[in-house]
Amino acid sequence: VIITDCFPQTFGREVVVSLSWKDFLYISIPCGLVTCLDIGLSNLALVRITLTFYTMVKASTPIFVLICAFLFGLEKVSWRLILVVIIISVGLFL
Repeated sequence: VIITDCFPQTFGREVVVSLSWKDFLYISIPCGLVTCLDIGLSNLALVRITLTFYTMVKASTPIFVLICAFLFGLEKVSWRLILVVIIISVGLFL
């Protein structure tokens, strides 16, 4: 935050002066719904399955995030990125 405040042209982006209610709701409602589903389904999972299995499933989140990033074109497929995510996931599974 300090760097973007000191050097906004280099590290920052446009400052949003005003945001209409339509744009605000268009941005915030999907984020809120996804967060709500994540919390609700996580709580439901804790009731239905063991804590050990829940922890292992949550540890696989980086794998699913990477797959979605590849599918939606947010990241280019590279062996280096795949290797990093595999190393992180293996470390979490241990």
